[in-house]
Amino acid sequence: MPRKKAIKYEVEPKQKRGRGRPTKYTKETIEKVCQGLRQGLTYKYAAEIAGISEAQFYAYKNEYSDFSEAVEAAKAENAAFCMRRIVELAEKREDPKAYQWILANGHRNQYHTKQETQIEGGKEPVKVEIKIDLE
Repeated sequence: MPRKKAIKYEVEPKQKRGRGRPTKYTKETIEKVCQGLRQGLTYKYAAEIAGISEAQFYAYKNEYSDFSEAVEAAKAENAAFCMRRIVELAEKREDPKAYQWILANGHRNQYHTKQETQIEGGKEPVKVEIKIDLE
């Protein structure tokens, strides 16, 4: 198994921000989110496991570049795992469709099997759908 790249988190110590709850943005939260994403969970479920809301997940992703980078790295690790499994199953002549589904649905921007295009110029936009057969 390839060595994982160590990601350093630039988490500032909890500061007293006056009244209110202390921040949940900690190294533990980041690691729990990333662990869920490495296992193929959606942002919503990875956030739940870490004890934060989906809205807070996106706020952290937009506010903290190290969090955003860690999230992208975890998603990339999951994609690489799925690709390795597809290749292994294909070599054994077994069915890799489950992993293809994970890639197509969990990593839509890179591996989705449909593409939508809008053509302007008429009264109504036209939807063009292109299906790609992965077999």
